[in-house]
Amino acid sequence: MKFLLTGNLSVLARSVGKYLGIKNHQVFFTGLPDQSDFAPAKNFKTFPQDLDSQKRFFDAHSFDCVVYIATQEGIEFIQPEKWSPPESVNLEQVLSSSHKTGMKRVIYISSVYIYGDSSDTSEDKPPSSNSLYGQLLTNEENICRYFSSSFPVQIDIVRVSNIYGPEEKNSFLNQLMKKARTNGNIELNVSEIAPCHFLHIEDFLDFIGQLVEDEGGNGLDVYNLSAEDINYSFLQQLVGYAIPGTQFTFSASEGNPPPQRSINCAQARKKYNWKPKHNLIHDVQNLSRESTELIDNEKSGNIFQSLKPFLNPLLVWGEVILGAFLMHFLTIWTDTLIEFKYIDYRLLYVVLIGSTHGLFLGILSALLACLSILVKWYSIGLDWALIIYNVENWIPFALLFLAGSVTGYQHDKKENEISFEKHQTTLIHEKYEFLYKLYDEISTLKNQLRDQLVGYRDSFGRFFKVTNELNELDADQVFIKAIDVLQDLMKNDQIAIYSIEPAGNFGRLEVKSKSIHVKIPKSINLNTDYLGVLDLVHSGKIFQNKELDTKYPAYIAPIMENDTLIGLVMLWEASFEQFSMYYLNLFRITTGLVQSALVRAAAFQNIQRDKQFLPGTSILRPEAFRKAVELRKIMRRKKIADYLILSIQKEEGGWAHLYETLSRGVRDEDIIGVLDTEDSKCYVLLNHAEIQHLDLIQERISKLGLQSEYLTEIQGL
Repeated sequence: MKFLLTGNLSVLARSVGKYLGIKNHQVFFTGLPDQSDFAPAKNFKTFPQDLDSQKRFFDAHSFDCVVYIATQEGIEFIQPEKWSPPESVNLEQVLSSSHKTGMKRVIYISSVYIYGDSSDTSEDKPPSSNSLYGQLLTNEENICRYFSSSFPVQIDIVRVSNIYGPEEKNSFLNQLMKKARTNGNIELNVSEIAPCHFLHIEDFLDFIGQLVEDEGGNGLDVYNLSAEDINYSFLQQLVGYAIPGTQFTFSASEGNPPPQRSINCAQARKKYNWKPKHNLIHDVQNLSRESTELIDNEKSGNIFQSLKPFLNPLLVWGEVILGAFLMHFLTIWTDTLIEFKYIDYRLLYVVLIGSTHGLFLGILSALLACLSILVKWYSIGLDWALIIYNVENWIPFALLFLAGSVTGYQHDKKENEISFEKHQTTLIHEKYEFLYKLYDEISTLKNQLRDQLVGYRDSFGRFFKVTNELNELDADQVFIKAIDVLQDLMKNDQIAIYSIEPAGNFGRLEVKSKSIHVKIPKSINLNTDYLGVLDLVHSGKIFQNKELDTKYPAYIAPIMENDTLIGLVMLWEASFEQFSMYYLNLFRITTGLVQSALVRAAAFQNIQRDKQFLPGTSILRPEAFRKAVELRKIMRRKKIADYLILSIQKEEGGWAHLYETLSRGVRDEDIIGVLDTEDSKCYVLLNHAEIQHLDLIQERISKLGLQSEYLTEIQGL
């Protein structure tokens, strides 16, 4: 599987990435700087966080699962007014980009500190938080909920407590141990009796492994993970026992004491039989020892690393000079001039230096050995002429230079061989790096070809997908999907869909693009406003505004049912390139799909009319009305349609009598429904009505002898 790890990569990312890599999954990171401790390295890749690189990256790769890390460690050390969220990739942007590439699963790693001071840690309802950190997590969880309800994707929200472990160097507990060792005084911005919760990294990875193996479905699941439910006072005792002398200061001890609580992990236990295996009390001693060793190693390592560039050349020259003095001292001490007794210390010195440091220093050591001979020769008072004119005395000098040259040459030869092997290894690395880049390019081309074959806007695969999206049995659902499909395929966000009354003269706006910037009418009269195109659309043909007449949209496509005009799709503005024959044919095919879906939905609703409406009326029954209200809320949220709500009090008589009276004061496209057939009132959804016309509408209804009340929302929906 292909995983994308993103969000706050300062915590958990390395452990989760290494765990997935061991399971032979391919893992991508959004900017993790160091991959040196990952094995095998080919399973891990990174990409920059700038927008252009992200776009190219998502175009080239399709992910099976996105793991977004939102939890943050160590906020107890930070004053609330100084806290700021860590830099991370935008959640909404990642979800949207990943969804376009076929992503089917999201694992959002939140924190149990989202509950704030609440004692209720139930997984089945969204928590309310009283902190900036908790509110940030709540907002992002709401984004996940919206995404889950809007797209066919499985989203798992995993709320974890403070993670700790030997490799979790940024964890709260590791930071606590480090401060205890280096400073001895720890200041926490929490109450002494506030609850704190801990979970070992291995217990967390055990759950993630089970979660990944479970394919899941489409929906949203929430899991709490925690092993230790203690308070900071008990944590103080644990750390004080492990590191004696540690002092704690709690800066938020005043005020109402927070409630004691335990984290409810019922969902993880029920579904995966998950149980934590580690105990914090036993692990604190090990973490304390590891933090001490780490600090000591860092101190010694930092000193040595800083001095290493200066010490290396000094050590080499120190060996040469110190060896020369030692050689000369041994020669004087053993009263050796030139002839060999048991060992020639000068020759030993030359061999050692030449074989250790190469040709140049080998010859230099031979020269120093020769100087030692001359100094000794002079100290015993021998004549210089004996050295010059006696050829036999030249032999030791020559042998010393020969020994320095041969040993130095052998050393340099071996160094050259090692350097050559390193160069060959570098070439191999470059070769494989080139192959990996080539693989990425091939992967990019593969995805581009896949988009052309399956996802391109005029391909058979794309039209098959559109047909499935429009396969709804409710007309409102079809309108919601149709506006998205038309905007996507036509690459145009200036679209409106009208329904036409049975007489075929008037049209009412059903949905429109939220970004449409021309003021379009909410009702149209075909006999006056669109007389020039009336015959064309009634014959089922598409009107293309080639004359660029400002009275008409760029395109008008009819929606027909048995040669009867029931709707219009209008594309109000089009660019110069969109007046081609190709674009006209694409518009014809797309509106044809919308037409088929609307006709099918209308036929189904006619069959189900008795189940949807109260007898003898067009008043929706409670279940159908609730569904209609939900769809209208979706339209309002997408900004493709709007409505006003009126509550109508039923007078004497039944529902049929009320409808007969009310129908004279509302339009055909307005929705009338009840929440309870035993109730004495019904509700009217006035489609595309504006608040400034409310008084006129209520006045019209009051003239019918009915009492109406304006509502912003229907209670209970």
